Amino acid sequence: PPEFPRSAQRRNLSGAVDLEFTVDTNGKVTDVLVVSSRPGETFNQAAMDAVSQWRFQPYVQNGRAVEKRTAVRLSFDLN
Repeated sequence: PPEFPRSAQRRNLSGAVDLEFTVDTNGKVTDVLVVSSRPGETFNQAAMDAVSQWRFQPYVQNGRAVEKRTAVRLSFDLN
C-alpha cells in the first residue's frame, strides 16, 4: 500500500491519484504516469512509489507474455 505523506496527515487531507502504467513481460511495473490527482500533487509521489513496487503475473496473449498498459486509482483517506 502507499505510504500516507506526513504533510498531508498533519493537515488531515484526503485525496486520490489516477495512474497509468505498463506491466512488462516479467510482471514488473514500468512507465508510471499520473493521469489526474486531487488535491493538487500532494499524493503523486507516494502513489507512484507504491505502484512501482507492485508485481503482476504477465499478460499472456497467444501463449506469450506481452506488455500491457493498465490503470488504477489509489485513494488516500485517514478515516
